[in-house]
Amino acid sequence: MTVTAPERLRPSLQPADVDAAFARIVDELTRRRLLAGGLGAASLLGLAGCDSAASTASSPSPTARAVRHKYGTTQVPPRPDRVVTLGYTDEEPVLALGVRPVGIVQFFGADLDASWPWEKQLWNGASPQIIGDRDTYHFEKIAALEPDLIIGLYSGMTARDYTTLSAIAPTVAQPSGYADFAAPWDVITRMAGQALGREKQADDLVKRVQAQFADARAAHPQWAGRTVAIAEPFEAHQWAVFGAGDPKLQFAEGLGFTVAPEVRAFNPGGDVKNLSVERLDLLDVDCLILLVDTGDRTKAQVMADPVFRKLPVSRGRTLFLPFSQSPPVGAALAYNSVLSIPYGITHAVEGLAGLSGLATS
Repeated sequence: MTVTAPERLRPSLQPADVDAAFARIVDELTRRRLLAGGLGAASLLGLAGCDSAASTASSPSPTARAVRHKYGTTQVPPRPDRVVTLGYTDEEPVLALGVRPVGIVQFFGADLDASWPWEKQLWNGASPQIIGDRDTYHFEKIAALEPDLIIGLYSGMTARDYTTLSAIAPTVAQPSGYADFAAPWDVITRMAGQALGREKQADDLVKRVQAQFADARAAHPQWAGRTVAIAEPFEAHQWAVFGAGDPKLQFAEGLGFTVAPEVRAFNPGGDVKNLSVERLDLLDVDCLILLVDTGDRTKAQVMADPVFRKLPVSRGRTLFLPFSQSPPVGAALAYNSVLSIPYGITHAVEGLAGLSGLATS
């Protein structure tokens, strides 16, 4: 049986055609820069018409830095401050490094994004412009913000998107060497630091979070090597299983767990895959983490499912974590960023320590 996962669990489709929007962006940018005495129309149009996604986003300058990524190398300004983030969670490492993005994409929803407890203080009342919905970018809104840097690290940015965005501002795309949505949080943090000219600060942040993971592993050695799976029962008898490369599994690995081989074989990537109730045995692992929207009601439904109740994992080895209800630990795992991980460690470790089936090795 095939089911459809909820929208927030999978990347959105790319817009079918951006040619008209792209033409308007080029016209507007050309007009602005000519009026400002900046980049000439011929130069801008030459960049906009470039067919190669691996072209650099701007001409090198003595103070620019080269940042390598999936589509080539981009020369970025020395200290950008009008930053647009296009990755689902990219605003978090940028915020942690002391820069408030002027534009972000919508991940969970306009009423939740930029208001998580681990982010809220850093926004300090500022409200970023929503300039896209996951991987559907509103190019005209992005251009209107006049960014000096565009970052799309935890994203599904296409080569065509990259070419369009590079006509607006220097653009840093996904890390090379990783599938989309599968780059580890530390790689993304350090790459954000490189793009922002704050490499030392990024390295310090990464080391601090790595130390928190190490402390949690030392406090709970019984978790070492235990198999784990993370899923969402999003409707009755309908389950979404997160891939082995998903950030939430990376979080669990940071605590000492190992992605169950059955899960890795079923879904090796960084995306979500639907699972029929007939295959729930795949979730019979040492520790199962279920992310839920409706808290106790969803937990009651799952625990009443006769198929799930037959699995040994249902007895003292399943942890339910809410996405948006307080505390939103599920969202912290979904973001799995240098900002959200400390919040996730605090609350998830407490829940895992309370599972009777994981109490001993």
